[in-house]
Amino acid sequence: MSHIVLLGDSVFDNAVYCAPQPDVASHLRQIVGPRTAVSLLAVDGSITSEVSGQLNDVPDAATDLVISSGGNDALSHQGLLDLPVDRVARALSAFDEPLRRFGVDYRALLDQASRTGLRITVCTIYNGNLAPEIAVAARIAVALFNDIIQRAAHEVGAAVIELRAVCNSQEHYANPIEPSGSGGANIARAIADVLRVRAAR
Repeated sequence: MSHIVLLGDSVFDNAVYCAPQPDVASHLRQIVGPRTAVSLLAVDGSITSEVSGQLNDVPDAATDLVISSGGNDALSHQGLLDLPVDRVARALSAFDEPLRRFGVDYRALLDQASRTGLRITVCTIYNGNLAPEIAVAARIAVALFNDIIQRAAHEVGAAVIELRAVCNSQEHYANPIEPSGSGGANIARAIADVLRVRAAR
């Protein structure tokens, strides 16, 4: 019997935002059926350094870890989008230290997850349903964080779910940054599809 554990932030812990529609975990349970257990350990608002603590509660019967982390790390630096600069190079350089710190925390998270010996799947950060005046700049900034996620996942052999492709419509969001019922359904289907492929290998 497979046992999927969802770790991370409100991408998975989204019940309060999508009610009365099902949350991601509920959608996933409906898709995978009774022979696969689903545990929700993700906590709304968690940053990457906090997600590491969730690994301490992974059940002994777990077979798969699915991690969605990084969105809140990126949000904590949204003030950089309003930073007054006279050159694009200086704007990009302002992200260097936040990205470096995120890279250290994210790689530590994946290293810790790898030590469990379980299969690991990670999610990138989606673009959200942001106001037009900040959407373009935010999309570029998110890409910088996602580069770190993609590279770290490759280094530890984790599968990657590209949430920018999964939640790509206004209806997929309950507010600017949380998945709606339909967005959660898409995320759950993407998780199930990736895990089926990995289990068949």
